[in-house]
Amino acid sequence: MPRDPDAKPAESPTTSESLRLQRLRQRRVFAPRDDSLAFLQQRFKQDVARPFRQLQGVIEACEALIPNDLRERSRLESLQRGVLTVVVDSPATHFRFDELVRGGLAVRIAERSRDKVLRKIRLRVDAAAFVQDVDDGYDGSRDPGFDPDHDFDPELPR
Repeated sequence: MPRDPDAKPAESPTTSESLRLQRLRQRRVFAPRDDSLAFLQQRFKQDVARPFRQLQGVIEACEALIPNDLRERSRLESLQRGVLTVVVDSPATHFRFDELVRGGLAVRIAERSRDKVLRKIRLRVDAAAFVQDVDDGYDGSRDPGFDPDHDFDPELPR
């Protein structure tokens, strides 16, 4: 069948599709971006996200390298400028921990942590940081105002 030279060519599917997409793009409305707090994004990365990531790597390395009995009697206090501050509960624990540090603990932790930010370990004794509320079993019976008929609790051992 011969084509009519005066007939308009049929729109190709790609042309009609591109027109449809163009119309959709013109109707699409984007909410304007709020840049009022954009200045905090870099500061957050610097002050929170990166130190958190660095500390996570150091924590994982410490859990693997420090013996359980020392971990229970110590805690990581801070990591600033490559110096890890560890608080211990007694001078005896400080001595045992210091032996590990002098034996190369800082180097091994730095090797195992992801960011290798650790340069030095500083130890500090603070027994007050480890004080726990201890129930000594005292029931008040030695108080001068104790009345055994009124204050007696059968649940408590005598």
